[in-house]
Amino acid sequence: MFRLVIVMSLCLFIGNSTAGKKSRILDSLIVEGEEKNKVPDSLMVRNGGKTRVPDSFIVGGRDASLSSWPWQVGLISAYGVFCGGTLITYDVVITAAHCLDGSRRRGLSVVVGEYNRYFWEGYEQYIPVKSFNVHPNYDNNFLKGYDIAILFLERNATPSYRVKPIPGIAHKTLYYTKCKCFITGWGIKSMVRLPSAASKNIESKTDGYGHLAVTLQEAEIEVISNSKCNSRRYWDGLVKPTNICAFHKKTAACEGDSGGPLVCKVQNQYILVGVTSWGSSSCMSYPTVFADIAKFWEWTQDRILQYRMLVREIKTDDTKLEMEMNIFQEK
Repeated sequence: MFRLVIVMSLCLFIGNSTAGKKSRILDSLIVEGEEKNKVPDSLMVRNGGKTRVPDSFIVGGRDASLSSWPWQVGLISAYGVFCGGTLITYDVVITAAHCLDGSRRRGLSVVVGEYNRYFWEGYEQYIPVKSFNVHPNYDNNFLKGYDIAILFLERNATPSYRVKPIPGIAHKTLYYTKCKCFITGWGIKSMVRLPSAASKNIESKTDGYGHLAVTLQEAEIEVISNSKCNSRRYWDGLVKPTNICAFHKKTAACEGDSGGPLVCKVQNQYILVGVTSWGSSSCMSYPTVFADIAKFWEWTQDRILQYRMLVREIKTDDTKLEMEMNIFQEK
């Protein structure tokens, strides 16, 4: 199905720990449309009477080169790209479960080979999502640590220098602090406080061309231990054992990057380590929290295998396939 990379001791191992809980300003890293930043109240955390809107974008990043991240996927709605994802085979994408909350499940498509959102370059491929599978423990709350989903595409993406699956995904829960790790996406690049919004304690976001980055962004980021991430200085116990954290003082994933990849370079190739889940509305003050892909290795493998078997068994009956897929995605 996909390549397993065995990670050797090229980087430092870090363990997990937990701490007590304390309220913070949290964001699910998602875009609700380029003309509005509304999210369900259940995704907001109130802190001292102040309410912030859940956000997700790469701040302090830079334009990626054309072919640096050929596994980068954009999830598409009527508003355009609203979440990210990772191509793990030519017809399977890993993303965040909260990207599929509510009406976003209907008419879902992905784009691969995308670089500049405003210009057609000939490498883009738009592919409908045939079925999806949300982790069974996800219940519309990204803070519980099961914010992961699998998308099954209607057809295979066509390989090109701009379209390739990730070389490998993390199999064992090993966190490494000396690997070069990156986050990527088309999320918002900067935040500005408008005079009219300041009085309401609401931050507006713009990059001069609209809300989202025009070109694919990349930013280097450091994986940190869950014990540090869960310290009183940061998330104070909110991070779950199924999460992994990364932090950099000058860069962060923070609207539009939800579901996108955290990748680390190991043995001269990149592996998928995390799926962008949530972070702080200030973006630069707290670590970004990801679903730890290694913790979901068996579930991911099992669901893909079941899907392949199901398609083979009923591929001659489109009506039955559609019915079975609806049942499958609810499991």
